[in-house]
Amino acid sequence: MDFVREWARNIAVDFGAFVIVCIIMIIFMKIFYPDALGLMFLTGQVTIGMIYVLRLWPIVLLGIIVYAMPFRRRRR
Repeated sequence: MDFVREWARNIAVDFGAFVIVCIIMIIFMKIFYPDALGLMFLTGQVTIGMIYVLRLWPIVLLGIIVYAMPFRRRRR
């Protein structure tokens, strides 16, 4: 059960970090590059569209699951 708990915690931490970085990046671009903000969202939409069209969702989900797996540390 500890493995599942650590895995869920890793997913939550990674998602939280992703959201915080996205918010900071949007604020930064809104202040310094207001004309490029639409291009950033368009780039995200194209990326999601390519993943959907090429049916890469299983690979993306598997990558997220494997990335969030906790490391086993040997106890001494």
